[in-house]
Amino acid sequence: MFRDYLYIDRPRLVSYAEQIGATAAKVKNRQWRVALGLTGPVVEHQQGAAERAANDHELAESVTRHLRKKGELRTTRPASLDDVDEGQATFVLETMRARKVVFTLDGGGAPRGLRELAVWVSNPLENPSSRDAAGVRDEEATGMFVYLLEGYWDDEPAERAYSMMTALNVLLHTLRGA
Repeated sequence: MFRDYLYIDRPRLVSYAEQIGATAAKVKNRQWRVALGLTGPVVEHQQGAAERAANDHELAESVTRHLRKKGELRTTRPASLDDVDEGQATFVLETMRARKVVFTLDGGGAPRGLRELAVWVSNPLENPSSRDAAGVRDEEATGMFVYLLEGYWDDEPAERAYSMMTALNVLLHTLRGA
């Protein structure tokens, strides 16, 4: 399965990998040698291993594997503050659905060079409308929203796919500027 890492906190990832001794990857080296000798052809085979620096994906997989083995990895979002307080696991690895909305920034308080800001939003485990209908207070809701912010800077390529909502915003912005 392919993974697309939207953001990697590389210094933190390397720090975790160093703590478990997983910053290097082994590469097998095979060598074949064929020669002609007095008694006929001679074939030799040697196999060795060399180390190289692990790439980001290998670092992430090593740390994740270690956390699973030690019981420190939770695979679901905490449902309440009680779940967080219980300290069942130190880390959470969750696969979720999220919507992406891209905002074009025209200066006015935005950091210099920041062209667009993308906001990924993943809904809580419990639908807010069903929570309201049941009379559940916000602080007792099951789950929580998850937000990921992604910045697009002037010195980065602008090529990417758009959702229909974002494409409509880009079209409206372009028409306003025309």
